[in-house]
Amino acid sequence: MQPTYQARFQKVDPYGNLIFIASGKSSDSDELRAFKRLKKLHAALKKEYKDSYLPVYYNNETATATLKFKDWSNLKPKPHDVYKIKFNILVNKRDGNQYLRVAVDDVQFVRKATTQGTLFKFDLSDSDSESDDDNE
Repeated sequence: MQPTYQARFQKVDPYGNLIFIASGKSSDSDELRAFKRLKKLHAALKKEYKDSYLPVYYNNETATATLKFKDWSNLKPKPHDVYKIKFNILVNKRDGNQYLRVAVDDVQFVRKATTQGTLFKFDLSDSDSESDDDNE
């Protein structure tokens, strides 16, 4: 059965690829599961296709894993929103080289980005005894 990965949309790269990211430091269990799966997939692809560009990337220092693919459906994701992605990796052999790409079967919106942390509450009303004129 083909796995489904839940990841946050990060950005569109200069070549028009959509980049989705999963963090190994996330408190979201679905994102953490996606991170572990992408990390494992990256290791398997790196071992099998040493001299090829990989559409799955893992960074040990930042504890992040990314998935990169061409937008095939005019999807307009917003940064940090969460999506479920179902895909396969296709290997094309051409001119003695192997080219890997992500073949997306389905992308589904899961939820909007959530704010992390606590809000800093402040009051900018003119009711303070000090005025802005005192600082001039």
